[in-house]
Amino acid sequence: MLKQILLIAVTSMLVIGGTSCSNNKGQIMWQDVGECMGGDVTGGGSGANMSDERTWNNPSDIAEVNFDITASKKGELRVTLTDASGNVVFDQAINKDSGDDTFSGTSQSGTPGEWTIKVTLKKFKGDGSFSVCPVN
Repeated sequence: MLKQILLIAVTSMLVIGGTSCSNNKGQIMWQDVGECMGGDVTGGGSGANMSDERTWNNPSDIAEVNFDITASKKGELRVTLTDASGNVVFDQAINKDSGDDTFSGTSQSGTPGEWTIKVTLKKFKGDGSFSVCPVN
């Protein structure tokens, strides 16, 4: 849990150093912190529709996933993880109307190695953060 709190704090402060994918309505900013990968998202205008993905080396067969949003309208933040064998081991979305604006949980067991983290914004207006860390 301390890793995730640290990751969220660091990504919020170090966004300038990370790479990003953006359009005129939204942005996905990535930050690699130690064994973890995470970042921040923003959406404006009438809501951002976009996705971006990164490869992440997971030495474990399970990942811990945390993300949260502050959204002003309907819209969704989705995080999907694919393991080194190409199997989807995690797929979760949250939105303003989902009853909770924060998610914390673990992936299914998968093959360690190069995993893909995909972040998707659908009609998203607001901001949020996400982190993915190996479960040791």
